[in-house]
Amino acid sequence: MQQKEKQEKAAKKAADKGETYTAPILRDQAYIAKGLSRILGVEQETLENRMTKTNYDYWNIKKRADQTVSDEVRRFINGEIDPDGNEVPESDRVKLQGVWLQPSSKRYYLYGSLASGILGFVNSDGVGSVGLEAKYDDTLTGTAGYTISARNAAGTELMYNYEQIFDAENGHSLVLTLDANGFTALQLNDAYSEYTNSTMVAGIISLIRRYMLGTELVSKNSQLSRAFDKLNKNHKFTPAQQKWLDIIRSYMQQQDILSVEAFKEDKRLQRLGGYARAQKIFADDLDNIVSEFNGYLYEDGGKTA
Repeated sequence: MQQKEKQEKAAKKAADKGETYTAPILRDQAYIAKGLSRILGVEQETLENRMTKTNYDYWNIKKRADQTVSDEVRRFINGEIDPDGNEVPESDRVKLQGVWLQPSSKRYYLYGSLASGILGFVNSDGVGSVGLEAKYDDTLTGTAGYTISARNAAGTELMYNYEQIFDAENGHSLVLTLDANGFTALQLNDAYSEYTNSTMVAGIISLIRRYMLGTELVSKNSQLSRAFDKLNKNHKFTPAQQKWLDIIRSYMQQQDILSVEAFKEDKRLQRLGGYARAQKIFADDLDNIVSEFNGYLYEDGGKTA
């Protein structure tokens, strides 16, 4: 029997006894549609029209909703809030019929499109389709949650309410070579937004070169330390020369290649005397020192690209 019919019958019975009857809130299709429309951002009219279509067992209103949205829907279904989001007194709470949640897992991309060509993407069902998402789909995919409730063979909830919710579990994570060697997604994103095009190209070339030759991929600090160590082993630098090497090391924190032109054009190096000063400090051997340093910086263990 529909709620409205029950209320009419109760009102007539009260009137026959000379009593006053106050009808409870009518939790009909309009009531449900109004609440779900507010929470899920779907037009109320659209929801009401779909409720009239009985040729489908159910209709999935919104897939992969955020946890906060799901929690709000659950409170509405349990009668804890009304369609406007107001708290309902515990004595007046009635669980809605015919509406339920289906827990699932959801994949997150914390840095948007960064390295998207490598990471790939998932389809509308959350299955990896391209890139690492496809290759390691079984590893990355979590376990979907589920809800156990009391229903009859037709799928209709029984008179007594019973519901047990099992939350979804996260899948495993992948640690990429760049991550493992100190190249984090945040650092790469900063490099993309802050560095010049020529600097990015030089960095990309160096990475590709190392992968092609099978040599070790190291962080920037490790790369610089190795190059300066080898340079020092091959020379006996004076204190004045060591001071300039420290200046070069600081400069190289934001560069990928050291060029002689940098001493002539870079304002930071020019303020310290530029090419003429450095050339004098290194006894007119600056060009060779720069070339040797770059060789150590991108040394490939004797291999050549």
